[in-house]
Amino acid sequence: MSENPRIDPMFQERPVFGAKRRAIEARCDELRRTVADYDRQLDALSKARRAAAQELKTHRRRLLARLASRGRQPGPDGSVQLPPVPHGATWVIGRRLRALCLAILHRFGPLTLAELHALLHRIQFAVASRYPAKALADACGHEHDVGRARRLERGRYEALVAPPKRPLWGGGPRAEALFVGLEWSPSDQAHN
Repeated sequence: MSENPRIDPMFQERPVFGAKRRAIEARCDELRRTVADYDRQLDALSKARRAAAQELKTHRRRLLARLASRGRQPGPDGSVQLPPVPHGATWVIGRRLRALCLAILHRFGPLTLAELHALLHRIQFAVASRYPAKALADACGHEHDVGRARRLERGRYEALVAPPKRPLWGGGPRAEALFVGLEWSPSDQAHN
């Protein structure tokens, strides 16, 4: 089998010579210039976008100054994700937090972790942790693991048992005393 040296084995085409080659080379040069022009435009747009994003970040920091060292910060649209920790709140963690979570879930039915966290603040409690959302999720997860709560979906729980009639912990309030006069709906979550 003799191979034709004039046919490119990769493309199975004959090389182009003469006027056709000059036309193809001219088109390639034109396309290179077009691509280079697009690259310059994209670079300018990228720099402008970075500058605008940095300015937006600076303005958001000024508008949404961190008010506390704990809790959720406002969302990107400025919406409040969680009411602030009330002045004089009782800080809870561990068994006390789990008991409060069960009492709230029993009283209000299935709730998301964000709703549960908002209700904790509404009844003058706060999670004593550097990462309060994680501590709350761990507390609900523990209650699920021991069979006192059920995980309906990711981040949503309901109580399976009623809270005890005795105080939630030594010297603490009874569960029913926490909710006197408290009406709540998920739309109230961001209001204080």
